[in-house]
Amino acid sequence: MSVESSYTITNYTPASYAVRNIIPEKLWKKGMPGAICFLNNEDIRQCEHVSKEFRFTVTLWGLKHNWWKQLIDGVYHDLGPLVFDKGLHGCHVEPGFYRSAREASCLVSERFFEPPLNITTHRAVNKTACKHFAGKKTQTEMSAEEAGVYRHKGSRFGALIWNQLSKEAIDYFQVCKFFDFCGQPGFVEREKQYENEPQKSNTWSKIRAGILTEIFGVKTFREDLYNQKLNEFSPKKETAYAFRETWPKIWCEKVARAQSYIEEVSQSLGLDESLVSLRYIPGNPHNHEIYIVCPPPPYKGLKGPVTIGELADRITKQFNQEIAQADTRDKKIRAIAKLFQLREWLHAFVDGNTRTNMIELGALLTKYGEHPAILEQPFIASALCLDEWVEYLKKGMQKWEIERGKL
Repeated sequence: MSVESSYTITNYTPASYAVRNIIPEKLWKKGMPGAICFLNNEDIRQCEHVSKEFRFTVTLWGLKHNWWKQLIDGVYHDLGPLVFDKGLHGCHVEPGFYRSAREASCLVSERFFEPPLNITTHRAVNKTACKHFAGKKTQTEMSAEEAGVYRHKGSRFGALIWNQLSKEAIDYFQVCKFFDFCGQPGFVEREKQYENEPQKSNTWSKIRAGILTEIFGVKTFREDLYNQKLNEFSPKKETAYAFRETWPKIWCEKVARAQSYIEEVSQSLGLDESLVSLRYIPGNPHNHEIYIVCPPPPYKGLKGPVTIGELADRITKQFNQEIAQADTRDKKIRAIAKLFQLREWLHAFVDGNTRTNMIELGALLTKYGEHPAILEQPFIASALCLDEWVEYLKKGMQKWEIERGKL
């Protein structure tokens, strides 16, 4: 049975309105009007005579069978909900990801409605979202027994930023790659000679085939495609190389701003050292990365050592204060975005941090009058200062609305 068919609306009648397996039945409370809104794809937030708790639950699960899109990176959505279970994204295979993530999402449906936010729930979400972990067997950094337990060592992870490029930027990098590879004197003559000679299975032939495929879409050299690309790319060459030189500088500046912001935040949390250190690794559009390096606990505090648990508690209390004082929509979104970012930087658990934070992000946005977001690359939050991250999050919320409109 497919993952989609195993989660279906069943036994719905005007009398019972049971919507099973999309939203757990016990979460459906008070309200034929709300159930009808949900099934008719109406905005539950505009529905009258529905309890706030019911409205929260239905909005959180508003994408129905596509709920997973508010958790899994948008760049992988075309690969389906089992992208991580089956390793369809070309990286590690993690069987159990989907089911554990759904159980954790059900958990926040039950626990997140009532204020205030607390670290006990945060640990419970990580424990549930990572309940299938089995170390090397599931290609994860920890076992299920370690889920929900704060890390005791340093951590290092990368935030991919290639998805931040516009189509125009990607085209510029492609132009540079063409001239880097094909711009040497005598290139065409050498390629023709290579094609006419018996092919040898060696390292260069494999590299060459990969490069040709990336530039021309074929494994062997074709002069007609070369001439076509040459005519297309020549007018863009100067601009493309200038852009390639500028783009890393732009990101270096972004990282520097983010690091300055981290220093400020670290002091506000009572730390005498940076919460994390950002290291920018330039490359091409597909492997530019920013590495986030977390020091081993305990952290150096202004008044003595600070454990991960104490720091997690400070971050949570700071959020509760800021959200209580937020009197506008923008201030609420900003407070929620800041919490997500700080938790990403803290990297409280050995593994499963981003999925835990993404599940709670959707719940918090919904709890405070909004709805979840669809993020193309959630890790990007770790590489931006708060203002840029808030704008990225708002765009993700717009994508959620577009996806909801397709139902």
